Amino acid sequence: MWFRKKKQQQQGRTPAPSRQGSSQSQTEVLRKLSPATANASTPRPWEEDENSELCKNRKKINKLLKKIGRTAKQDLSLDARGACNIAFKKFLITVEVPEQDAYMCHMNTLVFEVLNARHTRNLQYIEQVQIPNGISVGMNGYEVTLSFSTPISKLNHKQMLNCMETFMQTAMDVNAALEGPR
Repeated sequence: MWFRKKKQQQQGRTPAPSRQGSSQSQTEVLRKLSPATANASTPRPWEEDENSELCKNRKKINKLLKKIGRTAKQDLSLDARGACNIAFKKFLITVEVPEQDAYMCHMNTLVFEVLNARHTRNLQYIEQVQIPNGISVGMNGYEVTLSFSTPISKLNHKQMLNCMETFMQTAMDVNAALEGPR
């Protein structure tokens, strides 16, 4: 997906997409959204306790995010809360390792906001989207959200990349289904 496209663009395999109407790069938007990630040398409170499972798991996810970020030419890392905001198309995807669930990596995003009666009717289209195992679609008031959790102990770079790509593609699919026919 976007990670692979960036790599292909670097290698000259595909032309870079035009950024019509976009005055800021994704990296600039990401830095504004998550200022703690802009300076990776800033000490994070969770790094102080080297022996805790929370620290070990956040370091592992941080390392995986940095590696994925280098491929995508973005500065990705966990902030002091153990979260990383990733601007992807019209979505803000949060990857986090929360204190209360130190063994799991969570991904969340808002995929659609129900603003009127037509949008309410379009909720029926969610059933037409094939949702991969482990990804949940939920309603929070008028917001349709997508979430995914996976055990950190089993994650490596390839699996993390695959999880993120699947999650991002599902967000686009659910959003497209909810926008429905015009």
